Amino acid sequence: MPKLFKRYNIKFLAITFLFAIVLPNLANGLNIATAQKEIWLLTVINFIFAFLSGRYLKRNYLSWWLVWVFPVFFTLGNLIWQTNNHQYAYYFALCYLILTILGRFSGLANDDDSGDTIPELVDGGFRTNNE
Repeated sequence: MPKLFKRYNIKFLAITFLFAIVLPNLANGLNIATAQKEIWLLTVINFIFAFLSGRYLKRNYLSWWLVWVFPVFFTLGNLIWQTNNHQYAYYFALCYLILTILGRFSGLANDDDSGDTIPELVDGGFRTNNE
C-alpha cells in the first residue's frame, strides 16, 4: 500500500475533512448566526484544530506536506459550496496554514520522546531499556 494511504493519513484526512467542510456546511444548514459561526467555529474551534493537527503530524511522523491539507480543504469548500460567502474566509485559510505549520515545526526535535527509548549510560558503554 502506498505511503500516502497509511492508516494515520486516512484518519487525518477524514478528521480534516470534517472540520474544513462538514462543520461549516452543518453550521449553515442549522441556520447558526453568521457572527456565532465566525467566532466559535471559524476562529476558536478551527484555530485550535489547526494547531493540534500540526502537533498530530509531528507526533506521528507524518509528511510535512500534510500541513497544506486543512487550509486547502477549507478553501475548496468555500469555492465549491460557498460555505462562507465573505472574502475574509480565505484569510482564515491562511491563518490555518500558519497555525498548522507552527504546530508541526514548533518545539524541540525530541520533545515528544517519552524517555523509554533513550539508552542509559553505564560503565563501559550504553545499556538499552530492553536488556
